[in-house]
Amino acid sequence: MDMFVKINENFLEDLMNTQTKILNLLEKQKNNENENLMTVKQAQKFLNISEAFLRKKIASGDLKVIKVGTAIRVEKKELFKL
Repeated sequence: MDMFVKINENFLEDLMNTQTKILNLLEKQKNNENENLMTVKQAQKFLNISEAFLRKKIASGDLKVIKVGTAIRVEKKELFKL
């Protein structure tokens, strides 16, 4: 019986360690995605251009955006295509 309890304890410990690793990886991925997405205002400041110009590029389809609910986000890599 003690051996069974020990095996279960080891299994649970391994499972918890794996869960922690997965959660850390997901958090890291989320942080990386957030670094690559910008608001229109952030993109405007990043490129040092007018917000009106940037919005015209979005409206014309020259600049691809991602909609998050009602919010608009611009990927950093798309800004280098302008």
